[in-house]
Amino acid sequence: MAYNRTVWENREVENPRTYVIETNSDGTVTLVPAEGTVIEAGTPISADPLNNVEEGILALEAALSEVNANYIRQPGYAPTGGTGADYSVSLIPGPTGYYEGFGITIIPHVTNTTNTTTLNVNGLGAVALKDQRGNAYAAGRLLAGKPYSFRKVGSDFLADSAGGNGTALPAHVLAPYSFTNDNGEFTGIMPHITSAADPAIGVGQWSNGDLAVYPREGYRKGGAGAGELRVTTAQLQAADPEFRPDRILEGNNIYGVAGSIPNNSVRNQHMPGTAVTVWSGDRFFIRPPAGWYNGESWVTYPVPGLTSNNVRSGVDIGGLVGSMREYFVGSFAISARFGLESHQTTELLRVNAGFTNISFAGILQVIISARNGVSQGAGLVLIDIDGNELFLTGYKALDSGTTYTMTHHGMFIDRVNRQITSVYGGGNDNYGGWWGTTDIGVNGTFSKPFNLDNRVILAYRTYYTMGGGYNDCWIQGKLAYN
Repeated sequence: MAYNRTVWENREVENPRTYVIETNSDGTVTLVPAEGTVIEAGTPISADPLNNVEEGILALEAALSEVNANYIRQPGYAPTGGTGADYSVSLIPGPTGYYEGFGITIIPHVTNTTNTTTLNVNGLGAVALKDQRGNAYAAGRLLAGKPYSFRKVGSDFLADSAGGNGTALPAHVLAPYSFTNDNGEFTGIMPHITSAADPAIGVGQWSNGDLAVYPREGYRKGGAGAGELRVTTAQLQAADPEFRPDRILEGNNIYGVAGSIPNNSVRNQHMPGTAVTVWSGDRFFIRPPAGWYNGESWVTYPVPGLTSNNVRSGVDIGGLVGSMREYFVGSFAISARFGLESHQTTELLRVNAGFTNISFAGILQVIISARNGVSQGAGLVLIDIDGNELFLTGYKALDSGTTYTMTHHGMFIDRVNRQITSVYGGGNDNYGGWWGTTDIGVNGTFSKPFNLDNRVILAYRTYYTMGGGYNDCWIQGKLAYN
């Protein structure tokens, strides 16, 4: 039970230790306190708080006796008696039993003679003595006259610390340092290698190609200046047969092996090849001379026929763009006559890309008539691959009461000189021009953007036709292109 302490407080009065004398009838006097105002009553001294102190002292004494009796917080100490490995001790006060955690330090009077060492405390019974790991002590392990501390854990007395037991042997410990194990104290014999030029006893390779170095047995500090292993060039070459001059670039020296691979990039930035071959339509091969190239130099081979005028126009061969024009040829006849409603377009003919000249021999005619107070509009239009248009002949807007017939005898398109010409029925002075509203000049040239390097379309288009007006388109003849 926990001790309940009394909190003592001082008595505080106005006039401490002040009394009034009263004479009694028998001649005695009585001292009557005259303390004045009581500031603090304080704790009265009586039997209850004083007896509480006495009970606390008794409880403390009992607790101390119990601690001394169970030897858990207060381990015991005693030299042993007994024979061989059966030790016995006597403690005062005598323990009432082997409590869990019971602690004791013994001084064996003799070295244990077997590995079944026990301890009997005050006749409570023999308990096995074991090391901290729970192993029985070998004979001769507990030395006479040396202290050993134990704790009762389970059914055994286990050592409080591991001590010097272990499996190390002198060959495992660096010379000249000493150590202890179950058999006593020893001095290490492991060599301490301090030479900075310690030679490897051999080298080899791991299965993945990594280098393996075999040092001689012993301890070395490691790091620059203290732990280097000397590996010879011959040892490296024995481990890796590829470590030789013809595998190293000239001018480089790797661990004593000077390279002999020719550095062709410093000899000639345009090194001539030794042979050439071609896979038709696919690859061109140049065999370089043996050696190393830095990725900035070129390997060359003479090909006199590889010129732009021997390559088809527009074809790119390794950056060489051909200029040789391929001859395209074709022709067809055409004959049609019709009128259209407002905002209609009809393709008359087209020539695909690759032409140089287009020649149409025949008649191209547009008739527009505007009557009854309304305007009319129609004409022939050239359209390129990009949607650009050239208005050739006709009128986009014809005034009311007017009729025009625009007849052209043929058409010629010159792609190289960008000319689009015709002969229209207006006399000899009209060669090369176009009648009506047109984007084409007198000599057939034009300034508007138009792509003649791809296909072209000739179309007839009406812009609007109303009332009594009408439009008419007539094309008849033969077109040839090359």
